[in-house]
Amino acid sequence: MESASKIGLTDGESKTTVSVKTMMANPTDAIAHSFLVHFLHHITARSLRFAIEELVMIP
Repeated sequence: MESASKIGLTDGESKTTVSVKTMMANPTDAIAHSFLVHFLHHITARSLRFAIEELVMIP
């Protein structure tokens, strides 16, 4: 079984859509999918962009 969710991330200037797909092999996978979707839902595109810039050290 597969579970899919789409999450819209926005900071007022830009919008990013993230798709999360999880293959459900056992009940623990459903919990992991729900946690991941909940976590990503609370990240804004700005903080995501900031994190990426810090990782790759873009000036």
